[in-house]
Amino acid sequence: MSRFERAPLHRRIWSGEAAGWTRVAAAFLVPSEALFRLVVALRNRMYDNNLLPVRSSEIDVISVGNISTGGTGKTPVAAWLAARLSEAGRRPAIVHGGYGQDEPELHRRWQPAIPVVVGRDRIAAVREAAGAGADVAILDDGFQHRRLARVADIVLVAAETGLANVRLLPRGPFREPAASLGRASVVVVTRKSATLETAREVAADAERHAGVGRVAIVSIEPVGWRGGDGAATVPEGRVLAVAALAEPEPFAENAISAGARVSGTMWFRDHHEYSVDDARRILEASAGGPVVTTAKDAVKLSGLLPPTRYWVLEQRVVVESGGALLDGMVGGMAK
Repeated sequence: MSRFERAPLHRRIWSGEAAGWTRVAAAFLVPSEALFRLVVALRNRMYDNNLLPVRSSEIDVISVGNISTGGTGKTPVAAWLAARLSEAGRRPAIVHGGYGQDEPELHRRWQPAIPVVVGRDRIAAVREAAGAGADVAILDDGFQHRRLARVADIVLVAAETGLANVRLLPRGPFREPAASLGRASVVVVTRKSATLETAREVAADAERHAGVGRVAIVSIEPVGWRGGDGAATVPEGRVLAVAALAEPEPFAENAISAGARVSGTMWFRDHHEYSVDDARRILEASAGGPVVTTAKDAVKLSGLLPPTRYWVLEQRVVVESGGALLDGMVGGMAK
């Protein structure tokens, strides 16, 4: 089994891959990026100057978001925050925008006692969360949702991506420039496969925008394997890594560090809805060997792949720097 797929076209353009035609394509996108940058700047300025209304809610709201299109670990960090708030005596709910059902379902599986409300109207969703008994709502991917007031903005930056070359959509993966980190209450640099040294360099870059003392570092690290049949065993032999993530390469690297012999990869677009045909192609590409995937992907693949053929990489959030900053934020909301 050997099937290593190239990154999708848009990600090759975003990375600045040296191939001539991708560089030409990136150059053609410069005017579109400039227009997008202008629209983002005007929108933010209108909110900053109270020209666009901001609605308050009856309960506290905390946003966990980013300035890029994905790959920063919002789902596990939001779940970690919900658990910490519960330990502090609060009654949190996760509020999700509804652009993919994998993440809300994953929250429900990880923490069944914490309500998950899905809705594109975040104001109505927070109201629903309050009606369900929550006293604090965690917006999963809410940094750009400025119409709703919040008590804190946690903004994630992936160490693997960094802030050295911030290209905005559609020329790059960023939704806002690095200067927008100045709106954050806390910037959290997340790392999956990057070294701690790299994460510290990115944290130093983030501090230049967010301010000294407002940046933490966490690792999202593997803790073991769970088979589709529930068995806690390491997949044996050569395996195929399958994922539908914005940045799938760190998953493959983490799978290897957790003991899997990855000999092939099959990547899909972020939030891809797997089909029966996808499952057939995955099984064919695996050539009878194990398939390894993420917890998020397993939500959708579990009904399509035989439970004895796939393994899920379990992960946890570990605070490596800025623990007092995060503890102070949670402690300040304790009841």
